[in-house]
Amino acid sequence: MHALIPAGYMWAAEGLLTALILGLLFSLVVGVMMLASPKTLFAMSQRMNLWVDTTAGFEKLEQPRDSERLFYRHHRIIGTLVTLGAIFVLWRWMFAFPKATVKVLFLGPHTTPNAIWLVPALDWLIVGLHVFVLVIGVVIFIRPSLLKGLEKTANAWHKVPAPPLDKVVATLDTGFALYPRLGGLLLISAAGGCLVALLPLLLDHLRG
Repeated sequence: MHALIPAGYMWAAEGLLTALILGLLFSLVVGVMMLASPKTLFAMSQRMNLWVDTTAGFEKLEQPRDSERLFYRHHRIIGTLVTLGAIFVLWRWMFAFPKATVKVLFLGPHTTPNAIWLVPALDWLIVGLHVFVLVIGVVIFIRPSLLKGLEKTANAWHKVPAPPLDKVVATLDTGFALYPRLGGLLLISAAGGCLVALLPLLLDHLRG
């Protein structure tokens, strides 16, 4: 396993292998209980099958919240913060940020003619975006009512109809209850087969 996986991702592979083995061992135990004592297993399952209805909680989250009064009451503070933020970004980008760093970041040490347009395009995009934010900040500071149309469009409330997923659907419990020993045998066979298949990988990991 160490030869196939880069060293930087070894911790993720080890965690995945551990979780997989623990899940298979749990499935093996459940399969044995289905063979030996299915009534005990189904009684434990019934105690754990608690239904939690989240409909009321999600309805509260979907209600629109009105923040316009706070915005208009403190529009000078908000406009000042937006304007100063845009000015700071523009100043840093135009005078204090090394453009060579951006070039190496996007193009790498070897620049190709087909990709050289990325840096000036990014430059124009950042400058144009923050000039727009700067204008918005000044408008918020001076006369925020000019943004009423934009605000109305942005605040259009769209309620997305949720499909009926938040309900109990048919489970495998009914089938397992009818044929518990057959289900246990299938579960033991599947989990045991996967554990046997993973055994060389586990031994290699323990030696490694």
